Amino acid sequence: IQENTPLSNLLNNPNSYQSQDAFFENLFGYRFLSGETFLWGNRGNILNGKFVELLILPSQYTEIIPDPTDLYGILGYQLDNMGTTINLAKADVMQWKSWNPNFNVTTREHMRGLSPIRAAWNNYIMGVEAQKSAASQMANGGAKGALVPKVVGNQIPMVTELQASQMQMAIANRINNNSKGGTVAMLQTPWEYLNFGLSNSEMQIIDTMKFSLEQWCRVFGMPVVLFSADNMSDNNYQNALRDLVTNTIVPMLGQLRDELNKWLIPNVGTGNEFIDFDVTALPELQKDIEKLVLQLTQAYWLTLDEKRIAMNYEPLGGEFDKAYINSGLTPIEDISMVDGIINDYENGDNNAARIADDLANGND
Repeated sequence: IQENTPLSNLLNNPNSYQSQDAFFENLFGYRFLSGETFLWGNRGNILNGKFVELLILPSQYTEIIPDPTDLYGILGYQLDNMGTTINLAKADVMQWKSWNPNFNVTTREHMRGLSPIRAAWNNYIMGVEAQKSAASQMANGGAKGALVPKVVGNQIPMVTELQASQMQMAIANRINNNSKGGTVAMLQTPWEYLNFGLSNSEMQIIDTMKFSLEQWCRVFGMPVVLFSADNMSDNNYQNALRDLVTNTIVPMLGQLRDELNKWLIPNVGTGNEFIDFDVTALPELQKDIEKLVLQLTQAYWLTLDEKRIAMNYEPLGGEFDKAYINSGLTPIEDISMVDGIINDYENGDNNAARIADDLANGND
């Protein structure tokens, strides 16, 4: 986008209460969590006027008005909240959504974005339960064993119901509480302690939480390495950042670019503008760019403009529309001929001396 144009100024200052960074954070936030984002263009109460500001609508309160004669048609949008309904014109709203495989003629669910959280709802429940179990163990682990009566003089001490109740209360107060979790109380009656150790379910809680994290990373297209302490070497971390940019961020930006060009340009721009993005400046991709530059340097069969296009630069034409070959390269047979002339010159051949002088003076 060219600077100091209505389109660039609108994207730099989308509305009066959000900066550009906050605006795009809001835009991508709804897209990631709900699977869709609704962007409303305010025309300043001027019929068919240009957009003067851009506002993001909460996707959970935005409804589409489907066209009854078209399975994919939309007549308009509605913003419903707290019993208040605001009708919005179709041309004033941009819907940026993910693909939804749930085709439904009645509800038109296929016209809404598919939330990753909904798609991975079972994984969400599993993660919540694992966190509850872990929190419960941290707050109230209890003793990892049991007290059994100790045989004294070949007799097992008898414990009345009242004594058992009192001992149970003592265990609850002295063992199973936040400040003394996992400790064992001392009672008057001789006891023996049987250590149970950790149960299989307790040992698997950490693995379940790790598995849940890995599942969420796959759902949102995030490299697991960025959220795991395992294999956190610098090389793995840098590769994960590069994968995040290449496999997740760039495709998302490509979708948003196409939607904005389709919806925003006719309502703000002059028609000769085009919105695009450039990720080559990101440090995560510098290694890839270095490899690309090296490959283009050796690709002598490409014109300079073709090399510029490969690096997302505009072609310049003229001399840049030509292919250049490194003139420093010499055929091997020419090298052999020069070596023979030099040898004849050293052996006193006058003709070879003349040829050598011509070569030294740049004559053919």
